[in-house]
Amino acid sequence: MSLQVYLQTPEDRARAVDLVRRATKGLVVEIREPKKTSRQTRYMHALLDRIAKARIVFAGREWTAKEWKGIAISGLDTIQRGEVDPNNPPMITGLEGELCQIRRSAADFSRKEAAEFIEYLIAFCAQRDIDTEEPT
Repeated sequence: MSLQVYLQTPEDRARAVDLVRRATKGLVVEIREPKKTSRQTRYMHALLDRIAKARIVFAGREWTAKEWKGIAISGLDTIQRGEVDPNNPPMITGLEGELCQIRRSAADFSRKEAAEFIEYLIAFCAQRDIDTEEPT
């Protein structure tokens, strides 16, 4: 059983409270920001595709859209933190001695996080004269 109630009106809140009151033992209640929209996902991927197609050389080579997503998420996270936190490094030594990047997944972005990521990508594109028009 899975139910979602978007809290937008007093009636929505009352419905959520009623559902919690009637919930059986063992169920889980989760309150979170709404996940990113499909529109945001399409726009993020359009921007990343355009960045990859611009054939920008970064760190000595060109990157795919998927690789740019990782690079951009890492960049945004660094800007939002203000600096690299030594107690929570984005890179660690992996199980076989390799470097392993630890970062958020865009799949888990809330609407707010997706909007921030899109703004970051738009700024990156604007500095490089890459089209930022939202796909229809």
